[in-house]
Amino acid sequence: MRTGDLYLKLHRPGPARVYFEKVVAEYADTPWKPEAEVGIAVCEGREGSPKLAITMLQDIESRYPGTATAKRALRERKRLEHH
Repeated sequence: MRTGDLYLKLHRPGPARVYFEKVVAEYADTPWKPEAEVGIAVCEGREGSPKLAITMLQDIESRYPGTATAKRALRERKRLEHH
């Protein structure tokens, strides 16, 4: 997860996505999966598909209500909606 976040900070969504997708695939039964899903959605938005990213983030919000992940998804979605 940290590597994916680092790549996002470096404005490299492509490599970040690789790490987030690996977490989703290999650690699906861990608490890291929802955060990795947010990371993938953020990558989608930064790679030029903000509408898809917004849809993905809305889905995350509905699947993990009341969690820190849902709050992060909401923040990221609002950021995309205002751009």
